[in-house]
Amino acid sequence: MTAVTLYIKRLNKLQQQTPIKLELFNSNGNLILNGIAFKAIPRAHMLVQDVKVKGILIKELSKEELRYCLENKISYFTLKNQLGLFTDNYIVTIEPHGKGAKIKRKLVSNSQSALATPTLLISPNGFKILDILFRISPEELVKYRSALAFANYHHVNQPRLSKIMRTLKVHSLQELQHAIKQLPENWWRMSLTDKSTHKRLTKFFQISRPHYSLLDLQFKHVQEELRRASALGEGLAQGPLEVAKDFGFLRDEDLSLWGTKEAFYELKKKFKLIPGVEKEKPVWHLATPKYGLDAEAILTSRSVMKWKDSHFGNTNVFRAIWDLGFGTERLKELQIAMIKRAMNEF
Repeated sequence: MTAVTLYIKRLNKLQQQTPIKLELFNSNGNLILNGIAFKAIPRAHMLVQDVKVKGILIKELSKEELRYCLENKISYFTLKNQLGLFTDNYIVTIEPHGKGAKIKRKLVSNSQSALATPTLLISPNGFKILDILFRISPEELVKYRSALAFANYHHVNQPRLSKIMRTLKVHSLQELQHAIKQLPENWWRMSLTDKSTHKRLTKFFQISRPHYSLLDLQFKHVQEELRRASALGEGLAQGPLEVAKDFGFLRDEDLSLWGTKEAFYELKKKFKLIPGVEKEKPVWHLATPKYGLDAEAILTSRSVMKWKDSHFGNTNVFRAIWDLGFGTERLKELQIAMIKRAMNEF
């Protein structure tokens, strides 16, 4: 077993303990990790030689050696599962911590937009602002006298909107739209998985319960009827799978729905839904949010629906994209592409 192979095995194990995505492969004896080239070196070479590589693989680091790496922005990985990644957009350090890993992440960039912390946008109030901001064209945004007028009309949190604009150093809604579009992929990738964003947000795939119908249903007709029901505000909203389908990223007959207990009672009665999974029958994933459809930003603003028809019904697509991060690996991989589509082609 080569030295690089040994480190790759350790990194694969570490990946299971952390939400940070580690993209790695072996290239001619060098490990490429999240775009950074790592080279295995003896410990004795650590401080006495000028290390030209951007990343090092080493058995262990003393406190002095670790400080040297941090000060000189040298990425590192040790056989004691210490990991440091230094890129143009972020810094990540991981230290062994009991049975898990202690993770520190920091966004760094010359761009003003990278000053945004994850919860600035990835939160109930942030989702509500994002969803409405990108449902409206730049030409329509000009019609609002101010950000305050926009917040009042669409019933979004005005202090949060002001904080976002101050942080991104913009003065108009059009500038805000542009600044958010300029946030790097790494910012979205890290922010969508950051644990600080979990507060007051129910994870769909963790609480949804599978059902199947006793009826012989036409999938297309069921989708159309459910979309009409959600648009009419009958206590239902499309779940993350439906949003991914509407974006064209999924072709699946399984259904995902948010709803109130009352709405699901009527739904189960109408479609004769039974808890569980039946072979060759579409799965209906049903979930009721802990804090409510509106409080958790699962719904979009009613005011948008009055003047602009939406293919997504009453669903907040940015909230749905966040939820995909708690599904299968295939669903997680859709997030960045869907974020881009939502910001550019809504």
